[in-house]
Amino acid sequence: MVWGGVGDCRYFLDNERFILAETGTATKKLFVWDRWQDAMHVVGEYSPHETAPFSSRDLHPAWDRTGAYVAFDSTHSGQGWQVCPVPAMP
Repeated sequence: MVWGGVGDCRYFLDNERFILAETGTATKKLFVWDRWQDAMHVVGEYSPHETAPFSSRDLHPAWDRTGAYVAFDSTHSGQGWQVCPVPAMP
């Protein structure tokens, strides 16, 4: 699996099947990679707000306890730091 530069990566709990990760590009692509099927599910793409400091460009994604959602921190709305939960899979 080749996806370009990768930022933070997290396995889902004790399961080594799913990895939550982000690309290391200016527009962040948040995705879940299914290692068993070698398939990538894009959760979303996010760009930091133009006034955001450089340090806010990482999403720092994390799973919820059930694996149904992932959360990330973001400044993409321009209203300061926010924690954004989104569904992990379609």
